[in-house]
Amino acid sequence: MGSSEDRMVASLESMRSCNNPVEIDVSGADFGQDIRALYVGVTGDVAVTAPNGTKITYVGVAAGVWHPIAANAVLQAGTTATGLVGELAEPLL
Repeated sequence: MGSSEDRMVASLESMRSCNNPVEIDVSGADFGQDIRALYVGVTGDVAVTAPNGTKITYVGVAAGVWHPIAANAVLQAGTTATGLVGELAEPLL
């Protein structure tokens, strides 16, 4: 298995094309499946529930970039970033 840096590069390489985008609703509702990346349109903080159930806030998330943030919900409380789009880990059937 490669280093964590190798895995990060591979993850970012796989996001060159967005095949399973979903508009993010910051209501805190579970997406029904995990996202593997998050695009931020306007810089700000992003509060999420991670796939393992941990709630965490990413502070000052840059706009105009895909971020390798895995989550199953984005929380209204603590999220100031806007224009959020997620990349689903698996396509919707």
